Amino acid sequence: MKKLEDIPKKDPFIAPAGYFDKLPGMVQARIAQPKQAVAGLSILKFAMPVAVLLVLGIFWYFNSTSANVEDKLSAIETNQLIAYLDTTGLNWDDDEPFSWQPEDVMELENRMYNELLEAETTLDLSEYELIEEEI
Repeated sequence: MKKLEDIPKKDPFIAPAGYFDKLPGMVQARIAQPKQAVAGLSILKFAMPVAVLLVLGIFWYFNSTSANVEDKLSAIETNQLIAYLDTTGLNWDDDEPFSWQPEDVMELENRMYNELLEAETTLDLSEYELIEEEI
């Protein structure tokens, strides 16, 4: 067994020349650098109010649009509505009752809404001959 005194006393680690002279300056340079802020946090700080305003704007727009559509539909005269329904090809003289399916109602609503938007709530009935009947 080797004794501690038998091990040679040489230094196995060698530092580059001038390393310890430059070491304090390197440490000070690393400490002096400002820490970079988390980029996501600063963006989030500005993005949240914008997102909230966007959601509120969309909510307000759709609520005001639905009220405008109801006003436009209520402004249509009954005769104009009957004339429009007569041009859709539905046969109202059948003896069998007509049952509306939810899909049919949605399709009719979408078609009427789109045509009202295109016509700006004015129906052009000049190409149709209107017959007034007493009910």
